[in-house]
Amino acid sequence: RLSQAIFLLQAVSKHLRLDDTQPTATGVANKAAALRTVVYDFLDLVRTSQPLDQDELFSSETGGIPDASMAAGIMVHGVFTVGDFAKQQPQNASQNIVLDNIEINNIAVSPREKAALFSLNTDPLGSMPAGNSYASPAHVHDIVGAVFDTDFVYLDGTYKANPLTDLQIAIAQYHHECFDNSCTSYQDAKQQALLKRNTINKQVVQWTQGSIDWGTLLSHYKVVGNKDLMFHHIKGAVGLKLDGVANVKTSKVLVHNIQNVANATRRSPLAIAADPHYVYNGYDVRGVSVASGIDVDLAQIATIKLTAAHSDNGVYAR
Repeated sequence: RLSQAIFLLQAVSKHLRLDDTQPTATGVANKAAALRTVVYDFLDLVRTSQPLDQDELFSSETGGIPDASMAAGIMVHGVFTVGDFAKQQPQNASQNIVLDNIEINNIAVSPREKAALFSLNTDPLGSMPAGNSYASPAHVHDIVGAVFDTDFVYLDGTYKANPLTDLQIAIAQYHHECFDNSCTSYQDAKQQALLKRNTINKQVVQWTQGSIDWGTLLSHYKVVGNKDLMFHHIKGAVGLKLDGVANVKTSKVLVHNIQNVANATRRSPLAIAADPHYVYNGYDVRGVSVASGIDVDLAQIATIKLTAAHSDNGVYAR
């Protein structure tokens, strides 16, 4: 969550110009200041080599093992977005790639699943107009595309406050106010586009305030799993990941000791409660992954010791 917090603070300080005549503008400024203090305090703990377990928001839950949705040794992609496996060859594919005499080893990951809220309405809050492909209009996320971390803030059906999601909510409230009143931020095309990246709707805000209960919120949203903080599918551990590439040749490539150490505690209770049978990829391990590739020659390539600590279906190493 640390990178999410930093990106959100940068968006507020560098890009969002608040209309001070709107009451919610003060809330954004105050919540940003509170989150900035927490970030600086955490970084100070890191700088001075202090114990980090006192910080629930940013501390590792895995003893230092990466907890992102994927860890990979080498990734080659045709486009900037590397979150999911490519579904089609991009217009400007990465090409003429030679991988020779390469060893990829000792990679471990323990992915943490994130439950996301997915709107049952087609156009929540008027966000993300046609042609804007920054992020999906249907799942609940903030202005930098990070999801509203439902499991982290859910406590027996009520909202558990923390500085990061508090700022997400404050920005959403400002967005709602500007949407309703056409504040100066909404009169500027770039500012309006920035605010419209937010899809935290009024019902979500009302739930955090206790105005509606969890059951009422779920009449507007459903909970979906198998996601990370940026709403990418979880992928686990990958040695070599090639997506949207062309004219690739390998020689003497060894991939070994690739581990996914995640267990059932890394799953989302809310996602499982919503649908016990959805496909989950958080336990996956892949030695080599190729998606939407053209003329990919994987010669003299070997994968050894791909392991997963847990699997629902017994098929986890590829």
